[in-house]
Amino acid sequence: MRRPLSFLAAAALLSLACAAHAAEHEVTIPTADPAVTLAGTLQVPDGVDRPPVAILVTGTGNHIRDQVISGLPMFKVLADRLEADGIASLRVDSRGSGGSTGPKAFESTTLDRIEDMRAVVGYLRGTPAVEVGRIGLVGHSEGAMIAAELAREPGVSWVVLMAPPARAGRVVWVEQQAAPAEAELEGRPDAQARARALLEQAAAQSIAGAGRDALERTAVELFGLVGVDEDTARADGSIDQFAGRMVDPWMRGFLAYDPQPALRRLRGPVLAVYGTHDRFTAPAQNAGRLVELASEGREADLTLRLLPRQDHFFLESEGREPGEHKRGEMSLAPALSTLLVEWIGANAR
Repeated sequence: MRRPLSFLAAAALLSLACAAHAAEHEVTIPTADPAVTLAGTLQVPDGVDRPPVAILVTGTGNHIRDQVISGLPMFKVLADRLEADGIASLRVDSRGSGGSTGPKAFESTTLDRIEDMRAVVGYLRGTPAVEVGRIGLVGHSEGAMIAAELAREPGVSWVVLMAPPARAGRVVWVEQQAAPAEAELEGRPDAQARARALLEQAAAQSIAGAGRDALERTAVELFGLVGVDEDTARADGSIDQFAGRMVDPWMRGFLAYDPQPALRRLRGPVLAVYGTHDRFTAPAQNAGRLVELASEGREADLTLRLLPRQDHFFLESEGREPGEHKRGEMSLAPALSTLLVEWIGANAR
């Protein structure tokens, strides 16, 4: 049973003594799961009366609070930019990572993470230690799905969705996997169709709770289609890796999860941002559907933006093509940071 958010807020701990930055406060937040306590950083701009505050929600994976992608602490960079423009932020280590306790995110489900972030909203809404203004959620990828789920949580006034999936997890996953397979099978339409059917079969097996043996059989046929025989695929671990991934709790939960009801329930100011070169939540598959869902709900004031030459992570490096990453050489797209601070400034104060 979920503990009352008032209890969670009252039990939350705020320590200012160890902050490395004058505006950074280390926080500890209990959740509805007694095994999970979240650790994070509340970053508040100096000299700003009740600034709006963004809860940064990490994407898929066992992320620490800074969501490090290709060596870049994406969320720390974003938090610093928000602070410079008078916007507070709270970012937390995902369960089981960094200073947070409990099973890791990949050993849990999206629904578990939703409850974790519900506790974060409750903490921020209830703590008297730092005066903040209107609370919003800024989620990336899976974090955007979580943000949409919590858009109607008491105290949440606005939402930013970065690269949000707008179709059921199984549909998103099949599209992600089918693209490279179909490219490999170019000129063979029957094989392309069979590859997609096998991916859909694997997704259905995972959702239904099938065991490794069934998923291995599907993998054998799938790898065979692209010219990798069973002995080779077993020797290099490809079949074992595929089957193992499809039976883990996070994957089963993600494939079964459908973000569309939450997107239909969005209300108030909402910003949705996609990169035109996003291969994981492609705008062509997701942006139009998100607009349809928000329109059906009729309560969201939706702003949709497509950022040219940006990938799923909104990271770029001079001289590199969109989506081409090199560790240690990436930077957060200025176009994203500018869009976020301008939109939040106009809609959250």
